[in-house]
Amino acid sequence: LTSQSHSELSALPMEEISWLTANCINQGKLIDDETTSSEVIVESLLGESTVTSLEVQAQCDQNSHCIIPQSLTLVMNSNLNVGGLTLNGGQLSWTDNDPSNNKYSLCAGYVIAQQSSSLFHMKLTNSSSRGIIYIKNNGLSPTSTAGMMMGTRVFGTDMGGNMNIEGSNDMKRTWTLLRDSFGLGDGVIGVLHGVA
Repeated sequence: LTSQSHSELSALPMEEISWLTANCINQGKLIDDETTSSEVIVESLLGESTVTSLEVQAQCDQNSHCIIPQSLTLVMNSNLNVGGLTLNGGQLSWTDNDPSNNKYSLCAGYVIAQQSSSLFHMKLTNSSSRGIIYIKNNGLSPTSTAGMMMGTRVFGTDMGGNMNIEGSNDMKRTWTLLRDSFGLGDGVIGVLHGVA
């Protein structure tokens, strides 16, 4: 984390700050000696191959470990607040095909694209579009496919999962941005900002 981790929040419209503050920021740890997170494998309505974030929110609450299985695509069309999100062969598509209303936030303790068929795809090219990925500090930790804990507040891939994030607006940091491409087998990443 950098000393300016939440610096971009003050530039957001009040309704977006209000939603993030009420649902994501400083909400405390979910896991303690008496609390566990439920695991929910998301299902589509009527056997469709897509499910919207509004439909996912109806199945997964803010404490759920929400799993998008293979052959299912989660389409972001609203704010989504879950305990953790795993794309287990499934995909997430977040585009601005409807730029008139595409200012959404994804709030989760972790987001993992797990398995080679998994894809987290975010492409917001319209200048009026905005997508916020807020990795909340709820104490949840994803488990890798090898059975190892991955830590808390994770946004990444496991076992060949894929992430593609594009936008026409300046990408602002909450942590930092990669300076160079990072490929399979690379042992070092280059970042734009100091992390010390």
